[in-house]
Amino acid sequence: MKTGINEGNFCVPWEVDMDSWWTHAPDWDVTAENDVGLCFSREVATSPRANYLRRLYNLQWGSNCSSVYTKHMWSAGWGSDLSNIADGLLYGLDSVRPFQVAFKKKNQVWHYAALKNGSKAACASKDMFCYFLPLSRCESGKIDPTPYRATLRAYRKYSHWIMPYIRRPQQWLRHRTYNFIKESMEAVSTPCAALHVRRGDIVLHGNNSRKYYPVSDYLALLPNTTTNIMLFTDDANAIEEARGVHPEYNWMYVTKKRYRGKEGGWQEHFPSGDPTFEVIALMAELKLAGYCDTLVHTVSSFSDVLYDEMTAAGKIVTRLKVDAGKAIESPEHTHSAEELTNLLELQKKHLK
Repeated sequence: MKTGINEGNFCVPWEVDMDSWWTHAPDWDVTAENDVGLCFSREVATSPRANYLRRLYNLQWGSNCSSVYTKHMWSAGWGSDLSNIADGLLYGLDSVRPFQVAFKKKNQVWHYAALKNGSKAACASKDMFCYFLPLSRCESGKIDPTPYRATLRAYRKYSHWIMPYIRRPQQWLRHRTYNFIKESMEAVSTPCAALHVRRGDIVLHGNNSRKYYPVSDYLALLPNTTTNIMLFTDDANAIEEARGVHPEYNWMYVTKKRYRGKEGGWQEHFPSGDPTFEVIALMAELKLAGYCDTLVHTVSSFSDVLYDEMTAAGKIVTRLKVDAGKAIESPEHTHSAEELTNLLELQKKHLK
């Protein structure tokens, strides 16, 4: 079953559940998937990443649970929620305390594991461990209310190792993600640039609102030789804008239901009404981002997640920010959805 494990690589069919083994193999990665199964490879034992992940694993699974450090499980946005977990692991490693996450109150849910009313649950626990491998043998303790404990320096240095480790998917999720990509995407053309066009509720934050930028502002940062674009967005309008206003590019994107602009409202991320499907689609986008070597985006925690995923294996990725040097948060940005609509109407008239 595990032919080649002593040589640092092996393959198994999808029917063989490897979750328990992989939970305790922090320096192994899934390096290939096909219709039959998946393959694991071991990081070079002396590499900084392998040493770091083994040290993290040993703390999480082999230390005294009486000193466990516990944080509240956020339910805000994918990037924010998982960066909160990364902060806990980083602080725990720095303070030599195993880390665990928990809800503050009974009957709370992680909104990627169930709808806000608790229905459509991915599993009974309704938390991140419906999808990902367990992080520790320790049960949670008293929740520390401090939002961030780890140093910014540590986060910037190690998040591209920590975040993919947190998101190690259970095998059922990995298999369904593989099938989803196969069914919803045509062949991926490379080389490509990834555009993350974040819209949705960012204009609903009052004084802290962020701006809707047109797709043209993202494209303006790319070399003229770029033709293949992987588009990640929460806005159906952005898909139509890209294809309609910029047909000269080869647009690639995940086919799924999306809200238009801000119609979903505040922190409403599930136009399909199915949290499990939405997580599968998100995991697909993270996997697809790895094909590209450039990321263009505005300030967004999910853009950080994309970048961490793209660079986790040491790949050099060019990162370009549309809002660099501009006001990130402003009450004036609350009107940017309407301003963008007016701009696109003008662009359409010029195209006719």
